[in-house]
Amino acid sequence: MNEIAFLLGLTLILVGLVGIMIPFIPGIPIMWLGALVYGAMTGFRELTWPWMLIITLIALISISLDFILSAIMARKFGGSRLASFGSLLGGILGTLYLGAFGALLGAFGGAALTDLPVSRSIRKALRSGTGAVVGFVLALIVDLTSGIAILAIYLLTAIS
Repeated sequence: MNEIAFLLGLTLILVGLVGIMIPFIPGIPIMWLGALVYGAMTGFRELTWPWMLIITLIALISISLDFILSAIMARKFGGSRLASFGSLLGGILGTLYLGAFGALLGAFGGAALTDLPVSRSIRKALRSGTGAVVGFVLALIVDLTSGIAILAIYLLTAIS
């Protein structure tokens, strides 16, 4: 039973790790589910509740930063509050229509297009869009780092 639990949990975690790079596959939540399934199937003997709490916190922080980093960076690069909202909305709509490339393009376009009427400067609007792209890339780095941390915790606790 432990081997089946280990393989099922590991499969979900690896699918989630790949899913970080593929839009529409919620990578971090799938990884969390893999750890939870393994823990539940083994009575949380190896992957204990404190470890599961750490994995949960990593997942929640990563998911939260996914939604806000583009908006924050658009603002940090001089964009208006509207540019932050435009970045968030553009990223979501871009993902729906064009996948990963659309998320990047949507975040950039959303920030730039919503900042242009406020700033009345193409240069400033483009800076806002650039900030949104920087935020998108930072969110991807956070997700990958979080995914690797979840995988490491899983392997260290399940194998020991």
